Amino acid sequence: MKKTIIISLLSAAMMTSCFTTGDPRDGGIFWSPSKADARIGQLNQTNNEAMHQKQKAENRNKRLKAEKVRELNTY
Repeated sequence: MKKTIIISLLSAAMMTSCFTTGDPRDGGIFWSPSKADARIGQLNQTNNEAMHQKQKAENRNKRLKAEKVRELNTY
């Protein structure tokens, strides 16, 4: 009986030291919805920044193409 209690207490202590994760690829033992929400927010922010950079690059590309056409038409 005493051995069972000690094993139970040690198991509980070990489980509290396990880390939580919000990333299923991270390998954490316990799932944390708040960490998952924070991760999703960060991923959305990164995606928005990438989309903004893409739009800037597309606009620059259009501008440079128009400039090239104007240069070719002046000769």
